[in-house]
Amino acid sequence: MSDSQDSESLSNVSATFRSLRNINGHFSKEPGEFNPAVDSLNGEKHESMQRLSSLLGTGTPVQNVLEAMDIPDLIVPASKANVTTENEENADLLQFINTNTEMGGLEVMPGPIIGGSVGGSLVDFSEEDSLFVYFWRWKRDFLWFLIDGQSQRVKKNGWFYGYEL
Repeated sequence: MSDSQDSESLSNVSATFRSLRNINGHFSKEPGEFNPAVDSLNGEKHESMQRLSSLLGTGTPVQNVLEAMDIPDLIVPASKANVTTENEENADLLQFINTNTEMGGLEVMPGPIIGGSVGGSLVDFSEEDSLFVYFWRWKRDFLWFLIDGQSQRVKKNGWFYGYEL
């Protein structure tokens, strides 16, 4: 695939994700009716996030992630979450997310500003490595990007599946 095809694909997948991101489904923060497009394994939202994970892999500038996916649902200092590729080993991350998203907890960490605004909002984080978390089905299943605080590039990304696969 050429760079222009990648760019067009990224734009299309990003638009799909953004159109579905805030639609309430059964597993949303404020649950509604089951919606196959946003709730189902391999539904439109899940597929768009899987594709974005592939297109925004290791070495991608953080600004590209923000432009494609907008502000993360949660920014976690990497020191608070020892992420791995195995769900059962991500207990620290899951505990941090559950603790910091309950009862009005902050969902975006404070720190220096990353290069201005995205979608009209400022994104803050420090020079420490950070984890950008994008919820697929609220705190149950999510895509994460480990961001290098110095280079502001993706070190790695992965999924946490709470009850699937």
